[in-house]
Amino acid sequence: RWPLFLKAFPSAVLFAIACYFLVNIKIFNLVAFFGDGGQSNLTSIPNLVKRDWAPKALFRVVTVPYKIYPNFMLAYGLDMFDGFTNLVPLKYVDTWHRGVLRLRTPKPDSYIGGDLYITQRHNTDFRGHASFDITNWVDVNWLRLGNVSHVVSYVPLHGGGIKKVSGPVESPTSRRSLSFTTKLSRDFSRIFNPRKVYIYSVPNPLPRVYFAKGLKIVPDALNHDKFLLVVSNVGPDKIAVMRESESPLLLHKSFSGTVTNVKKTADGFDIDVDAPSGGIIVVNTLALPFWTADVDGESAPIASVNNIHMAIAVKPGAKRILFRYKRPTLRDKILHIFPGLS
Repeated sequence: RWPLFLKAFPSAVLFAIACYFLVNIKIFNLVAFFGDGGQSNLTSIPNLVKRDWAPKALFRVVTVPYKIYPNFMLAYGLDMFDGFTNLVPLKYVDTWHRGVLRLRTPKPDSYIGGDLYITQRHNTDFRGHASFDITNWVDVNWLRLGNVSHVVSYVPLHGGGIKKVSGPVESPTSRRSLSFTTKLSRDFSRIFNPRKVYIYSVPNPLPRVYFAKGLKIVPDALNHDKFLLVVSNVGPDKIAVMRESESPLLLHKSFSGTVTNVKKTADGFDIDVDAPSGGIIVVNTLALPFWTADVDGESAPIASVNNIHMAIAVKPGAKRILFRYKRPTLRDKILHIFPGLS
């Protein structure tokens, strides 16, 4: 028979490992709780609660992930262009890595995971600098392409034509110059009284929905990185860029029309337009197979443009356009295979 201590040894080892991870996680969460201002960053940042800087039209934001994180914007009802998502379309990740972050030869494993942050590929020390040049991190043109009208940050920024529209008046104090007790006191006070964030406007972001001013057709054989560079160069001017093989969906259309109203619904967009000569309307959303579109009740084929936008040809005299996202549920698929179960 095994001695009692040998019988208990495996259980003791497992218990010790469990205790180690429990204590480790609790300490990490406690440090993060104090360092990031507790849960107040989710509810009480003054100039995110009262948004006198926000445009009336649909817009997105990006966030510098220091003391506040992109997904926090959801708690304030703001649309994001960045953030962390477990399941994200590969084309969107590709646009971020090779377009927004300008990584021309990303490693294959860089596409695993949906952690899309503007500082993702930079080990930036935010504690000792007065201001950061955003163009060192991202191609600002891609922010404009993504309907990003503002950047949210707890550190000052400059470059790329961005302008401060809200935030602290005083210059930030480097944390390296503060004593430990002062830093602890400041972090503790932020749990109950979070300070304002810096908010910067991005110059001339594309609307969520707009009529294209032109169409640029590129060869199918064009290198993908060069394709993204073309989009970055001309896309912000409302030029729709697409591959030659998809161009028949949008060829020989006029480049006029006005969007008079856009309503975002739970599963798409209701769009009112004035288009006496027709045109090409672009929606600032990734083209996926589950999107459908109709113009005044008639179905319209959807084309992918600019790598992250979808577009349709609008007939002359059109008034109302509906985009709907209809992804079949598991139940729908089962009933399609076995209709007798319904």
